[in-house]
Amino acid sequence: MRHCPRCQSEFAAERAQCSDCGGPLADGPSPRFEPRSVEPDDVPPAAGAPGGGVACPAALPPFGLRHCPSCTAELETDGTTCADCGTTLVPGPSPSFEPAADDAPLELDDFVALVTLRNGEAADALGDVLADAGIATVVTGNAGIRMHAPGHGPMGPVSAGNVDVGVFPEYLERASELLAEWPGQDAIVVDDEPPETTPARAPAPPHAAPQSTSPIGIVLLVAAVACVVAAAWMLAPAR
Repeated sequence: MRHCPRCQSEFAAERAQCSDCGGPLADGPSPRFEPRSVEPDDVPPAAGAPGGGVACPAALPPFGLRHCPSCTAELETDGTTCADCGTTLVPGPSPSFEPAADDAPLELDDFVALVTLRNGEAADALGDVLADAGIATVVTGNAGIRMHAPGHGPMGPVSAGNVDVGVFPEYLERASELLAEWPGQDAIVVDDEPPETTPARAPAPPHAAPQSTSPIGIVLLVAAVACVVAAAWMLAPAR
């Protein structure tokens, strides 16, 4: 058993330095945890008993998650005092790390439309400008949703066609000002711009009716020619 003379933390492991304050350790238990004689007058009334009183603080386990009630630091340690401010730790997680009640996931309805651009690459370029100003953007297109938060890179697929860029309502005015100064104005899709259409193909010229080349047609043609020749031969002596 070793203890820290500076912060009076106690350690069961053989180590040279205190993990709470960094001071050198000494042999033996910490005087902080030595039993002392208690006079009857020193014992406070129990909670709910006549004369008031408060419940004793919960005992700390040998090792586990605990936090500082003063600076709200959270530690997983076997120490008993906060390494930051020296306050006695209490068991359990810090309330400062608990999610807020209104910390709901974002929805597309949380954003308002800012501009429509020709492609996702242009939206990334505009998103970089807005992120530098502390404005988050959401981009929706044929490939899905792409988010760009200040201090982080874009997340999500890049769309190839037209995309809609949205911002939080409270940042719409500032985002519009930055959009007006943005050098990529040619990437903005104007509302009255006619949609791109594919030119119609010219109709194909009509094909001539195919000639019959079946064996039956050939036989009939030969027979007709033979009849004409025979008739001409029979009529020849009568001239």
